Amino acid sequence: MTTTMDDHTAYTTAIEAWRKEQEARLRSEIGWLTVVGLCWLDEGVNTIGSDPSGAVVLPERLPAQLGVITLTHGTATLHISADADVLIDGVPSREAVLYYEGEHITLVQIDGVTFFVIKRGERLALRVRDVESAARRTFGGRQWFPVDPAYRVVGTFHAHPDGRQIEVETVIGTTVIYRNPGVVTFELHGTPQHSKCLMKVMICCGWCCAMARAAARPTGPRASCMRRCRPTTSSTSTSTKPCHRRAPSHPMRRARSLRKRITCPFPFTQAKSCPKAHPEW
Repeated sequence: MTTTMDDHTAYTTAIEAWRKEQEARLRSEIGWLTVVGLCWLDEGVNTIGSDPSGAVVLPERLPAQLGVITLTHGTATLHISADADVLIDGVPSREAVLYYEGEHITLVQIDGVTFFVIKRGERLALRVRDVESAARRTFGGRQWFPVDPAYRVVGTFHAHPDGRQIEVETVIGTTVIYRNPGVVTFELHGTPQHSKCLMKVMICCGWCCAMARAAARPTGPRASCMRRCRPTTSSTSTSTKPCHRRAPSHPMRRARSLRKRITCPFPFTQAKSCPKAHPEW
């Protein structure tokens, strides 16, 4: 792309602002630095508390035996037994069904700790966040490469026939199926590259979203895309961010910055369930 000094200044300013936003999000009370636990639930009674021998282990400052989560054929019910101030969806409560699908996810809060049920494959787990986590308290900040306008490229989206899919293994051993609506081709430092677009709810790289905006297509179901950049000669990093747009069905060209890459939680927490890199990316 041909750029002027004003373009370079505007691009640098935009990237630096975006980086500050990412840093703030990471350090927030719902950022990845607060995630301290991913505990799998078994059918039947699962004890919950700070006791390390329990099924669900919470931070040490909480009661050793906070209560139990009873899992019955996919329904998780929380029973609080300890004398503790617990909020369930913001209301003091002692018992509740923990919803984990649809628009309502039940949040349980106690002394700066929040936990909720997630579903991965056919299994349920409890994800635990702690605003006082050591990772959040001691985080020294992210390190970035210098801003380089050469990484703002023009990509062309080429649609695949409907129905193409890719199976991706996660770090916890489950498999996720993504739609593969197309591929974006572009050049970086004079070398041809390509980037596959994968579509799954709430995960996106921005290529399909940008192309959909350019095509002025109406939004479709709550589907989105995840880009994995795979250059012809070497691999690059991955990126994800929310999107609710439909990928265009015809070739489209759109400018996109490869410097806007949102890091997966790998560097920030051990309690993750992310997809692994796929051989085709």
